[in-house]
Amino acid sequence: MPPLRTKESMPALTARQYELYEWLSELASTFGPLDWSIGPNGAQYTNGFANPDALQGLTCANCIFYQGGASCEIVGGMIDPDGLCKFWIIPEHLLSTSMSYEIAGADGVIVKRTVEPVVHKQVDISILETRKDGGRILISTPSFDRDQDRVLPLGGKIDEYLKNPIVQWGHNYFDPWATIGRTTKLEVTDQGLVAEFELRPAANDQDPQNIVLLLWGGKWVKTASIGFKPFAAIPNERGGLDFSSWGLLEWSIVPIPANQEALRLVEEAYPKAYLAYTKALKAGRVLSAVNEQKLKDARDGIDAVLQQLMNETDGMNQLSVEIRTIVDDSTDLDAAALMALHHYFDTLKGAVTHG
Repeated sequence: MPPLRTKESMPALTARQYELYEWLSELASTFGPLDWSIGPNGAQYTNGFANPDALQGLTCANCIFYQGGASCEIVGGMIDPDGLCKFWIIPEHLLSTSMSYEIAGADGVIVKRTVEPVVHKQVDISILETRKDGGRILISTPSFDRDQDRVLPLGGKIDEYLKNPIVQWGHNYFDPWATIGRTTKLEVTDQGLVAEFELRPAANDQDPQNIVLLLWGGKWVKTASIGFKPFAAIPNERGGLDFSSWGLLEWSIVPIPANQEALRLVEEAYPKAYLAYTKALKAGRVLSAVNEQKLKDARDGIDAVLQQLMNETDGMNQLSVEIRTIVDDSTDLDAAALMALHHYFDTLKGAVTHG
């Protein structure tokens, strides 16, 4: 262990941080360095590729225990400068802060909007070419999302991403299996980001990648989401933000669409519900307390039918008929509730069909 440094030699630390530095240094000196694990002697260390807070300045390189290269004063092993453990001590001036904007709402009232250091935005995938182990897809567009934001493609910075072009599942940065593939080529156009990618093979029968490959191959998932660092944004005419400069961190395949292009799937499945839903969106309507109760009652009815029919041989066919009746009889629900009910029906139907 290096000799203990004085408070005067580290003026950027708060009194609390210096006390913590002394305490952790003494522990490491007495018991030896911590390991990487989550156990009683572990620092819960995370490598840089899985560190979701790196762009906020939460990295080993900024920690007072970092000794340069791949060495830490209190954690053993080879340390990634972009990694992080739970015992970090980082001066405040090295931590990034959120950006705030003043935006005019629909009623003209100015509201303050805070943007976090890392932002996720979803888009319905436009599949340009598909293969069993990947394909070529449009992963981001300049269209408005449900927050009325736009991510302007030509403002994207991709050089850092291309140094480690991972594809994740659902922005999961912690489980090793969640790195499901890699981008082999990335094009930035005024219409969006086009990614060519390949999915990794499953490591064994227990690897969740088997499910990912099944979902992709069967076209069960059609939604991509980019994770990015916002550098600059301006309020737009719809009360949201236009991100005019941003850095791509990663992109993920995710199960839930968020922007308006994804409503094409809804329109095909439920044209009447889609029409009501879009009218409600334009009117700025949300789910009321009354309709929330109606929705709960309808769900209770579905659950009752499901419980009754689960053990019947022809239960699935009858289930579809009876649940559809409940759904179709719920015409007095507002649009948001109606959409939620249809989604709940499909979720249950899928669970019974594939369970």
